[in-house]
Amino acid sequence: MKTRTNKLLLITGIVSLLLLTLPSLHSAAIPATWSGGTATGTYTWETASNWTPSANYPSGGQGGNTFSVTIGDATGDRVITTSGAISLTGIQLTQSSSGGSSTLKLGGNLSLTGSPVAGGITNSTSDPAKIVIDLNGFNFTNSLNAIYFASGGNYTVRSTAVGGGGTFGGNLSLYGDNNLHVENSVTIEISTGVH
Repeated sequence: MKTRTNKLLLITGIVSLLLLTLPSLHSAAIPATWSGGTATGTYTWETASNWTPSANYPSGGQGGNTFSVTIGDATGDRVITTSGAISLTGIQLTQSSSGGSSTLKLGGNLSLTGSPVAGGITNSTSDPAKIVIDLNGFNFTNSLNAIYFASGGNYTVRSTAVGGGGTFGGNLSLYGDNNLHVENSVTIEISTGVH
């Protein structure tokens, strides 16, 4: 009887330990890389095949997961649209070629909850139209120092919604010689992090 009780206690202890560690398994950010179109066109954030791995595309806390997103160079005028609220730990959006441009057009609020992703938002060209955040009347905010603009870049934040609107802000990291162009009644809120 004592052996059976000890085994039962051991199994109960192991199951309890596993249950306690499950939340921590979901707390680590899963890297998701844009593998969708780079050419001129409009692409949908929520299409799983646009992401690697496609089984875990960053749809805002899908399955309790959080995501750190990387979107590389466009070869044409690429627009990536979202259709709902998204929460990420961080985002890396880059454009190093003057032959393309990337626009992230929101269809819901986008919030960043982690520290900056290495590289952050980087436009290596001198044209501010090469990386555009189109708030479309929604908000792009963060709770930590997660919106990072690399030095020497030019960036545009606009709202194509009727009447403009939307807020871009929180703790922004603007390093070096940056130019942030604001268009169409967008609110910029910078609480800390301007360097």
